[in-house]
Amino acid sequence: MVIADADRSLANFLVAVLDTGTAVTFETPTEEWAKAVKRPAVSCFLHRVVEDIGRRAADWADERGPDGRVGARQPPVRHYQLHYQVSAWAKSVDEEHRLLGRVMESCLTGEVIAAEHLAGVLEGEEQPLLIRLGVPVPDPGPQPHDVWSSLGMPLRASLDVTLVAPLRPALNTDIAPPAEELTLGMEWIGPGGRRPIRSGDGLLTDRRWTAFRIREKSSSSDDL
Repeated sequence: MVIADADRSLANFLVAVLDTGTAVTFETPTEEWAKAVKRPAVSCFLHRVVEDIGRRAADWADERGPDGRVGARQPPVRHYQLHYQVSAWAKSVDEEHRLLGRVMESCLTGEVIAAEHLAGVLEGEEQPLLIRLGVPVPDPGPQPHDVWSSLGMPLRASLDVTLVAPLRPALNTDIAPPAEELTLGMEWIGPGGRRPIRSGDGLLTDRRWTAFRIREKSSSSDDL
């Protein structure tokens, strides 16, 4: 779902900056597809999806109800890099390069896809949808010539556009009910056995070891 919504968001973003009538497509740019193109088009071919490990978090977030009690817990949001090979298709090389230039200029306006372009699950998502143009990464994966060769197409001018999309796991609603009673007991451990500690007992300061016992009781469980 997140990939399809990222595609739609990227299409909305590009349509807003390209000439009227320019198609934005996510079809695989094969030779057969290229022959069928009838009007200027920008092809966004998704060829790689990897997790953005640097953005991984570990903390879970509590979701509280109107009464202030925790009703669910949100696992950490994960982020995935969607790598697109973006190419332009038109009647002339000049026109294709002009379209690619428009894409480059639009990517320089900021690293975040504006809210008005977001679609599906990404619309209203707290985490932004990031866009990056030609940013080097430690593990770049397939190079442009590899992509075009795998498609059986000659090498052509293209851009490496990457979206970093948030993927929010489902809430964990398997939450234990809150404690309704908490009992704290203390006893000293030492020579002569153990016995409960009484208030004001002078032996408390003479003993090295003290044991604590905590009992928690909720509406759906016995003493723990």
